[in-house]
Amino acid sequence: LVFGGFWFTDSVFMFKDIGSDSVNVFYTSYYWVADYFEKYGSIPTWSMASGLGQSIFFGSYGDPFLWIYYIIGKEAIPETIAYIEAIKFFLAGSLFFAFLRKTGLSYVAAIAGGLIYTFSGFMAIGATWFVFSIQALYFALYFLAFEYLIQDRKPWLYILTIFLIAIQLPLDIFYVALMTMIYGLGRLVLFYDADLKRILSDLFQMVLYGAIAVLMAMFMMLPTLHTMLNSPRVLGESSFFDSLQSVSWFQMLDPALWQTTLSRWLNSDLLKATDYSFMGAMNYLEAPAIYCGVLSVFFMVVFFAMSERREKIWLGSLCLLIAIPMIFPFFRYAFWLFSGDYYRLYSLFIIIVFLLIMIRGFDLWFHSGKANWRVFLFGLGVFTILLYWVYSFDLVTVNKAQFHKTLLFGIAQLVVVGMVLIGQRNVSKWLFICLLCMELISHTRSVFYERILATNAEFNSQKVGYNDYTKDAVAYLASTDSSFYRLEKNFPSYNKNLIMHTSTNDAKVQGYYGTKSYYSFNNIHYVRFLGAMDIIDPTNESATRWLTGLGGRPLVNFVMGNKYFLTKSDPNQNLGFGYRFLNQINDVSIFTQDNHLPLGFVYQKMISIADFNHLDSRRINNIISKKDISLLKAVIIEDQDLEDQILPVLDTSTFMAVNYPFAELQSDVQTLRENTFQITSFRDDYIQGRITNQVEGGILFFSIPFDEGWAARVNGMEANIMKVNVGFMGLALGQGDYEIELIYTPPYIWTGFYLSLMGVFLLILIIIFRDKLMITFDKKE
Repeated sequence: LVFGGFWFTDSVFMFKDIGSDSVNVFYTSYYWVADYFEKYGSIPTWSMASGLGQSIFFGSYGDPFLWIYYIIGKEAIPETIAYIEAIKFFLAGSLFFAFLRKTGLSYVAAIAGGLIYTFSGFMAIGATWFVFSIQALYFALYFLAFEYLIQDRKPWLYILTIFLIAIQLPLDIFYVALMTMIYGLGRLVLFYDADLKRILSDLFQMVLYGAIAVLMAMFMMLPTLHTMLNSPRVLGESSFFDSLQSVSWFQMLDPALWQTTLSRWLNSDLLKATDYSFMGAMNYLEAPAIYCGVLSVFFMVVFFAMSERREKIWLGSLCLLIAIPMIFPFFRYAFWLFSGDYYRLYSLFIIIVFLLIMIRGFDLWFHSGKANWRVFLFGLGVFTILLYWVYSFDLVTVNKAQFHKTLLFGIAQLVVVGMVLIGQRNVSKWLFICLLCMELISHTRSVFYERILATNAEFNSQKVGYNDYTKDAVAYLASTDSSFYRLEKNFPSYNKNLIMHTSTNDAKVQGYYGTKSYYSFNNIHYVRFLGAMDIIDPTNESATRWLTGLGGRPLVNFVMGNKYFLTKSDPNQNLGFGYRFLNQINDVSIFTQDNHLPLGFVYQKMISIADFNHLDSRRINNIISKKDISLLKAVIIEDQDLEDQILPVLDTSTFMAVNYPFAELQSDVQTLRENTFQITSFRDDYIQGRITNQVEGGILFFSIPFDEGWAARVNGMEANIMKVNVGFMGLALGQGDYEIELIYTPPYIWTGFYLSLMGVFLLILIIIFRDKLMITFDKKE
């Protein structure tokens, strides 16, 4: 009923509004890996189609569902996404249902909890970004595994869960530990009736089994953490760490965000306008997504009115802990380790705590025999006040149609809840489940379908989006030019007429190597190069994610191997700088560039990074600066490598940006072409070739961003890769003939592999000697 609109229809589970990441990021990544897997029968670790090159190990292989896309093939991905997300929903809800049953809740209460978890605000909204639904699934699995560990002393599901989380979402291990601390400790106290010896025993086992699981996951964790840490938003200049950490501990929440929070507690779409824009604080994804049923507040009141004192203290404390970051933003920033200002996974934490409280209240109301008019009227009063409060908000705009729908479901469910008071307990609980299903279906369909959807035809039959005539132009170039080259185009295939955020990942789907990239963890060295060339502001976090490439900087494009330029403008226009018209494929004009440079070439002069930074960065006619010219004349050497170099130093006073004749440009290009790297074998993460260097010394430059994972072999011997040109790779060469190999291996993967083997060995020891090594106790009756 929820996903059926995507099955056997032309609509696909991708969104062109604020959820455009589904089209721009996730689809393009899945497509590129599936295409590579189809071509080579192996998985890539580096992509030349992401900017000028990027490690793609993070987020590409740890999620088992992604392998379905890689196996079925790139063409089937759009229509398959809805099926995969439906499977995630079903599994997440089933696991949470099993967890609630394991804690002793009644069958009906567990059904209600499983349904609400499945179609909660975090799941419904997060699923349209794909990655968040797997988080919800894994956390449901974690809670079930936790219960099996403490109740049945069966650790295997617990180990599997921690392992799965660690290989896909290593940062979530911190949140698992946090959840264990704030939920697990209280659960152990209740389960063992405050028996300290048993509590400490189980905590020890949790730490031991968790450590073993994390150790086994190190082969994926270490490379992933390296990518995350060595990115602009963590260790780069655009990090939010300092600014968010400086916020006062007790600075109160912005009133607009507080109103947004309360509104999204009742319905995820209360703040969505008829044109699908978001009328609350933050945005549709990053604002609180804490919807967990319209009567959640009522059943929370029931719980605190009817539950035992110990449960009130435990779950009440959890509720207070989860509320503090909602009131004081500093603690929410701390939850994210001061890396960002949003809710995301924190919304799931809120939902889980609310669900634990309200489903226990649900169980008490329908099964305890303690239901009374006083509790009902008090819960009704709180619910009514919340509804009126939300309806009267002035800082955010509430969608009246959605509010009336929410009100209708609330009234209908309250009537059924009230039937308990006249003795209709069995009928009312199943009738409530039916109304709850209707509410959840209505809510989730609103989140899914009242959006700007993509269609399967866009990706396969219509000549729009990624399937426009760029693909034909790229195919034409591939049929006429087998060398390595990059190309630039001045139009996005998904433009503002088609999608909210224009795409910068076209190259991944359209089969070429470009310079643009949209990724949360872009290569920090490429970003710093763009900053040094004044192409982007490296302190702007958004700019470091949406890399718009080298743009209209022709000299920089030449150095980075851009041989072709695609445009939808007049094919007779004069682009200058040696560009000449080559061909036209429908509305796409192809220009070629005779002054481009290959992937690798030798510099014969050098300039220090300090001297380069002192060059005037002002551009003449917004096109050429002294920094641009210097890239065609000398290699830029980092301070730590200066002493080892004997190349002549470029005299930067001899050239001026205002006077760089075209003949001089051609001469500089010709000088760099005298000694070039000839590729004999190429894959994105493995390049082999040869070069004859005719000068006594030089630096072989590769227009590939520097990364610790790259290794070089020169004539079969390991060689040191230098960081040159503010973030790229270089090799120092003498005169002579050289066979060169460049191999990319994700950093620390072998260290992680050996640690993983150690983890497997420890697990085997635990399996064999568990009874002897562990202090065990009889399960509490």
